[in-house]
Amino acid sequence: MNTMVETDIPEITDSVARAKSDVVKYGVAILSGVLAPEKFAELREAVYREAEGDRRAGNTEEPYFADAMIGAASQRVWNLPSRGQIFCELVEHPVVMDFVESFVEGSPRLSTFSANITLPGSDMMYLHADQGTNPMPWGPAPHGLNFIWCLDDFTEETGATRIVPGSHRLRRSATMEEMMGPTVAIEAPAGSLIVMESRVWHKTGANVTTDRKRAAILGFYSMDCYMPNENWWLCLSPVVRQSNQTSLLQLMGFRSDSPLGRVHGRPAI
Repeated sequence: MNTMVETDIPEITDSVARAKSDVVKYGVAILSGVLAPEKFAELREAVYREAEGDRRAGNTEEPYFADAMIGAASQRVWNLPSRGQIFCELVEHPVVMDFVESFVEGSPRLSTFSANITLPGSDMMYLHADQGTNPMPWGPAPHGLNFIWCLDDFTEETGATRIVPGSHRLRRSATMEEMMGPTVAIEAPAGSLIVMESRVWHKTGANVTTDRKRAAILGFYSMDCYMPNENWWLCLSPVVRQSNQTSLLQLMGFRSDSPLGRVHGRPAI
């Protein structure tokens, strides 16, 4: 196995400048104090409310393919921007956009904005990188950034995200042997924001508890030349499409300053 650049993760910080340095060094950073307590509480309640609504409607029977591969007992809550303005606002949080503008080249796109709830007894996901479908070797800059809003405490026992620190510097996916190697849990209190660049090898940990859930909102922002994980053109609520939230719709590819994603040469809306 290749020796990684780092063997540990950075400490939690309230400094955006320090967090950016941590992303460069470790591939990941942990920020505190990004959300006001009342806003955090509102977001957490909204995610669990939507998750319960999906369960009641039977919208959880088809598992996400990455979870299904290992039989993970987790629940995905998709398409959060269509579920409330509070999520639309979180997509464009100033701290998030500052990071995106600093690390993602060109006109960035929102690839996914969903939630993942690891339930008691959930399995561990396989090790991967978020730009793992892209040709290798990868370049010197990431193709995207993943933002993990911790709605519950991220602990080793509740299935905190696990990474191989420094793996982003290898500029490739993990080999089969490396997938079985050691990883480090990103432990962070509820309310924290984890920022992870797209070349880092990571996976959802196993929730070995019998009575504790671990929820997070996941926002992945990528270069505009890649197909988004969520097909916004088909799934985004018409209410949001017609809301004239120009910068949000541009992030989703409906309005574009580039030649991509146009209709008869014009922006889609």
